[in-house]
Amino acid sequence: GSRIAKFFQPGSPDNVPPGTVIDNKVCHPRNNDFYMCAHAGMIGTIRPTHYHVLYDEIGFLADDLQELVHSLSYVTLLYSF
Repeated sequence: GSRIAKFFQPGSPDNVPPGTVIDNKVCHPRNNDFYMCAHAGMIGTIRPTHYHVLYDEIGFLADDLQELVHSLSYVTLLYSF
């Protein structure tokens, strides 16, 4: 089955700040995976995205890849028809 993860700030019901990455404790100990909360949301409504790195031919450091993914999460194409 699927699991839904939610992350909160310690001692607060508020969501974690935008750009928060969780890459230990709840992630697989050997696989390259991480959770990211890229955007802000109302209290208790944000659901992090779980990323799995399948193949990394460039050899990114974990922090660099996570920063790239966060930056790309703000890229939007707007089309005008």
